[in-house]
Amino acid sequence: MKKVFLAIFMMFIFVTVNASVKPEDEIIKMESVKLEVNEKIGYNEEVKVKFTVNPRDSKDVNLMWSVVGLEDGVTVDFVSSSTTNSSDGEIVLKVNNSLDRDVVLTLRAAQKGEVYGRVDLNVESRANTSERVVKELDELIGSLDEEINNDNYEDNKSIVEKVDKLLKENPDLKLGDELNTKYLAAKESVNNFKPENKGVVIGVSAGLAAAFSGLLYWIFKKENK
Repeated sequence: MKKVFLAIFMMFIFVTVNASVKPEDEIIKMESVKLEVNEKIGYNEEVKVKFTVNPRDSKDVNLMWSVVGLEDGVTVDFVSSSTTNSSDGEIVLKVNNSLDRDVVLTLRAAQKGEVYGRVDLNVESRANTSERVVKELDELIGSLDEEINNDNYEDNKSIVEKVDKLLKENPDLKLGDELNTKYLAAKESVNNFKPENKGVVIGVSAGLAAAFSGLLYWIFKKENK
């Protein structure tokens, strides 16, 4: 009987000791890479592709980036590095398509020869880029307000910056007279507008309200004497 109790006791000690020993940290391996990019890319555009490693706390997040599908007349240069070592970030590419048709390229993220993520880069021809950008400019400029105030300043500033960027990326495009006039007027208004500091306005208003209340109290107190 003693031997049975001793065996049970030793087994209990063994289980308890093993349960208290902390296992080695599990090595979390990368499973995939999520990529995000604009649906359409201009024929001569600098492209930013956002990436996120899944899981984010993977032990090894080293990635080698490459573009496949290139052909004569189509070039892609890495503005950023073609290697990354972070769980998220951006890949910046300079794309140029001199063909008279759209092309589809693929950006791939790989590690030790295994591809963990890929995304298509739909690069337009010069003609199709111009057609799309003209429509975008028309919509953006059409949404500008004639008068700039504190409420619409930030929205109009953002629109002006987008228009500037599109015009810079497409120097051959010329705005129609009406659009150009509206855009330049709005740009000048945005550049000259000085937004009010709402904190100061609120502070001044509160101060005036306190002073007015104090004045009323003094008047009523004087009348009651």
